[in-house]
Order: sequence, then structure tokens, then C-alpha cells
Amino acid sequence: MARLLFDKPPPLPGQKNRPLPATPALRSGAGPIPTADRLERRPQNQPQRRDNHIPQMKIKKYILALLLLAILVNEQVLQWAVAVKVGGYAVSTGFQDAFKYFTVDGYLFFTAFRLLPYAGLGLALVLISRSRLRDYVLPVFAGGVVGILAMIVWGSWMALRPIYAGGHVSSTTAIAFIFIPLYAVLSGAIAALVAAAIYTPLRSRFRQQNT
Repeated sequence: MARLLFDKPPPLPGQKNRPLPATPALRSGAGPIPTADRLERRPQNQPQRRDNHIPQMKIKKYILALLLLAILVNEQVLQWAVAVKVGGYAVSTGFQDAFKYFTVDGYLFFTAFRLLPYAGLGLALVLISRSRLRDYVLPVFAGGVVGILAMIVWGSWMALRPIYAGGHVSSTTAIAFIFIPLYAVLSGAIAALVAAAIYTPLRSRFRQQNT
């Protein structure tokens, strides 16, 4: 008797299956009652896939940092440091001596060369971020920046030191600031490759921590 009361009668010939009438659960907004043809087997305890893609906002921060370094670490700032450290100038007088021949045209001219190593590193970071090696972005950025700054600071220091150390000042000192960024391209590339090589054995450990 209970089976006859609760079993759904078979459809008549030529009659299609119709949805069940609305129940109190449907009227109250509890949602439709799942039917057998809508049930799906959902995997349980499935680990979430983590996208290892480097966000574009992060790449933009790296590019902005490279641009700021190219603008701020220039010949006048390094000459100021040499004047204070080697020449014994006070901070204020060293600043005046370093910037007394400053011109906008000269600054823009040397900045065009000084941007070369940073632009090369920025392009490499963009290409790496769009490849399967995107987790190498941070080591390449750190190594490249160290290599570039090391060459620019050391080369500029050696070119400017004779001015304040009482040595012979070459008439072609200004030309050195054209070639120093070119050498920085090579030193930045070598340092970036070294940083990537150091990161490679540790790559699997960092990837496991990020999953």
C-alpha cells in the first residue's frame, strides 16, 4: 500500500514527462529538488590548482623599479658621493660641486645610454613572465639589478675619483659614461644567469611551498 501511494505512476502513451508541481520548499526559495538526471558526481578532496602566472601588476612594479634606478643613480649623484667620500667635502658643498655643470640636455643624453641595461633587463623579465619559466622572474630581476648597479657604480667611481684624489684627469672622462652602461649590459646579463643558476636547485622546493 505504501509503495502505491509514493510511487510515481508511469506516463500514459504519448504523454511526456512533466515537472513535478511546486512544493513548499520551492515556494520558500530553498531551490529545486535535484532529480536523478541532474545528479553529478563531484570529486572530493581534489587539490586546488594554483596558477603560477606572474600578475601583470607585479611586472609593472619591477619595470617601475628599473626606471627609478636609471633616473636616480646617475653621474651627478655618484659624483656627489665621490666628492664627499674621497674629496672630503661636506654634504651640501659636495652637492653643489657635483651639480654645478648640470644641464638638462646633458642629463637626457647620458640617460639614454644609462637606460640600455635596465631596458634589456625589463624586456627579459616580460618574456620570462610569459613563459613556463615565469618563477625565474624574481631571481633574474635581483641578479640583473645587482650586476648593473655594480658596474655603473664602480665604473663611475673609477672615472670620477681622479677629480677629487688629485690624480690626472683625462679629457675623455665624459666618454666613459657612454661605455659604462654598455659594460653594464654584459655584467647584468652574467649576474642574472648566475642568480638563475643558483635558484634552479631550489626551484622544486619553492614550487612545493607555493602549492
